[in-house]
Amino acid sequence: MVYYDHALVGATLSVAAGMQRRYGWPAVMLAALAGMFPDWDATPKHIWPQAYVLGHRVWGHNLFTVTLAGAALGGLGYLIHRSRSHRSTPTPAVDPGGAGLWVMVGVAILWTHPLLDLLYCGWEQNADWPVKLFWPAAPWGFALPWMPWADWGATVLLLSGLLVCTLVRRHRQPCAAASLAVLVLFIGVRGALLQRR
Repeated sequence: MVYYDHALVGATLSVAAGMQRRYGWPAVMLAALAGMFPDWDATPKHIWPQAYVLGHRVWGHNLFTVTLAGAALGGLGYLIHRSRSHRSTPTPAVDPGGAGLWVMVGVAILWTHPLLDLLYCGWEQNADWPVKLFWPAAPWGFALPWMPWADWGATVLLLSGLLVCTLVRRHRQPCAAASLAVLVLFIGVRGALLQRR
């Protein structure tokens, strides 16, 4: 999956979790940034291409790093939200989810990134870019080449789903959840068809 697809997954997941309803669109924007975050390990390609080959889908894509980063970004989002709400209201409202909701959503969003990259790693049965999920504890790369990594299907589905979410105000959460379900169905069907060839 390309970085902007991961951003769309993060945004859609946050709307499905009710973050937009509780905290507004800035929470959705933070979720989109969190969805892209594991791709920080692609930045060395601008400085040293060999580091990119060694580090992409390794340094930022392992489950240890995404769990820590998800908790940190979720906590940061909560702190930003609390600082904004203290400025806008003299007495802070009770936050039903608290920091725990932010952290759980942050971790869930960041976990989607390497798990989707497991499936978006090649064409037909050739895995051209495995993900090292358990690095640094284990050096093995994992891949289920169901989708080419630059496939446009997810982009179209997720953008359409978010557009519907912005237009249908009363049913944003179910629309976002349905959008994610359609994405999973798309990946499953398309991947199964590619594996049959």
